[in-house]
Amino acid sequence: MISNESLKPFTVVRDWDSEWGDTACDELRHTAGTDEPQLFHVWAETGSNASDAAEEQAVERFGEDAANYLHAVAVLKGHAYFAGD
Repeated sequence: MISNESLKPFTVVRDWDSEWGDTACDELRHTAGTDEPQLFHVWAETGSNASDAAEEQAVERFGEDAANYLHAVAVLKGHAYFAGD
């Protein structure tokens, strides 16, 4: 059992596949309503566990088919946000 004290905040950036000609990915991104990289704020013991938790959130957010086209490109310590300015 993982105790809450051992969990740390992480931000996982997952981006869509960008292979040209992959119409399935293009359609799923259109259906998801975004072409932008996605941020996932998670609590985990390690960066690897954070990536796994973000994958689960991606499935919840976009469904399994679309989440298969999102790949982790960065795992950051702490909860970071995209700059708005």
